[in-house]
Amino acid sequence: MNQFFRSIRKILVGEAPEPTVAPSDKVSPRPQPEEKPQEKPRATSIESRDRAVKLLVEAMLPAVGSKSAAIANLVVHIVVDAGGYDPLDYAWADEKLKEKLRVALDNAMLEAVGSRSITLKLTPVAELPESAVEVVGGELFYSWGADKNSPSVQAQTAARISLIEGTGSLASPFYELDSSVKTVYHIGRGIKAVGSKFRVNDIVIRTDDADPDLQTANNHVSSNHADILSREGRFYLKACEGGCRSLQGSPTKLISGESIKELTDTNSMHPLTNGDMIELGKTVTLLFSTNN
Repeated sequence: MNQFFRSIRKILVGEAPEPTVAPSDKVSPRPQPEEKPQEKPRATSIESRDRAVKLLVEAMLPAVGSKSAAIANLVVHIVVDAGGYDPLDYAWADEKLKEKLRVALDNAMLEAVGSRSITLKLTPVAELPESAVEVVGGELFYSWGADKNSPSVQAQTAARISLIEGTGSLASPFYELDSSVKTVYHIGRGIKAVGSKFRVNDIVIRTDDADPDLQTANNHVSSNHADILSREGRFYLKACEGGCRSLQGSPTKLISGESIKELTDTNSMHPLTNGDMIELGKTVTLLFSTNN
């Protein structure tokens, strides 16, 4: 009420009342510009070697069975920010990835892919070659051709596989290994692996030896027992499912000097040196010798 009389008095003495400011007329504080969140450097959605390997192999399946030299040098591109990136985001892109990819390609009958070299490159988008093929949108690509800065192009290698007499029998007196001809040599009993449409053995343990003792020894060898692979200037031994006791197969052992090692998985590759012996199924024993 007092406010009402004060307003009347101001009118009578010629004073204008103070204007009433409507809530909507109040001046709002000047809006402050929103802070833009800092852009995080590019990070790939691929978080494991196994995932990368699976995607790459699936992308290359159309080349199954190819022996073209054009796909012998494979470059895998992992896309990164040109201005900097956190290497920990790409910890899976290492030498172990190359090993896993090599084994997976061989198992998928893609032996020619990367048979001479596999190179991993952390590549900004602007530096991707025009021929690069996308595997994962904006993140993973591959291209053909040896990286000129990489020393990993495979040198030609040669060796021979023969039999330690009396331990079993081979379909041929010996087998020559030549990396310029093949990079994977399959070892097994019989020419074709039982239950497989594709696996043809290159080093054949006999199935029809007239000597019953030798054939009994041969029978302990699986039809898909082991592989010898050529990588970057040397040969390696790898067990297959039928030659791995931990997978209910027959054992495979590598005897190198005084060292005897049983192969316990189908991923590990064990280097071979001149004079090494390969024991298949506790009986058949092969001799690995280099042609030096």
